[in-house]
Amino acid sequence: MRITVSGSIGSGKSTVARLIASRLDYMYLSGGEVFRKIASEMGMDIEHFNLYAEKHPEIDREQDDKLLSLIRKNDGIVVDSRLAGWLAHNSGVDALKIYIKANRAERVRRVASREKEATSETNLKILQREESESRRYREFYGIDIHNLEIYDLVIDSTSLSAASVAKVIMAAVDEMMA
Repeated sequence: MRITVSGSIGSGKSTVARLIASRLDYMYLSGGEVFRKIASEMGMDIEHFNLYAEKHPEIDREQDDKLLSLIRKNDGIVVDSRLAGWLAHNSGVDALKIYIKANRAERVRRVASREKEATSETNLKILQREESESRRYREFYGIDIHNLEIYDLVIDSTSLSAASVAKVIMAAVDEMMA
């Protein structure tokens, strides 16, 4: 089974995807980690790299091609990426597509806590990243990232722990495998 976990910044998608991969003993791949690594190698923080990527579509296309190739080649994989669900959907790859969302205040709180920064700073960074990503996905792929119709399961994690979200997903996986 292939599982994609997408969601907004701070929704808990990476934490949940790692939990699911561990419980299923599946390979785990994070598109965000790959993107951050490239940014670091280029000497940029994630905010500046997002803006850079707007002018260099080859960055997204190359990363997304690699993610899609790994999704296609591996039947026991959990991929955490903002576009993983869309990549699978648009390519006709059979995968359980999950989207995790949370309200803005909770997402800002989570990221500010993780990054150890002021919520006002985090709020601005999240807003800038989301606007940049939304523009790129629309321009490069014709994808409206806010359209959740392609997902098999949409979970609001605002008031749920990562373990609780993982439990909901595992119930869906168990049902599909039965």
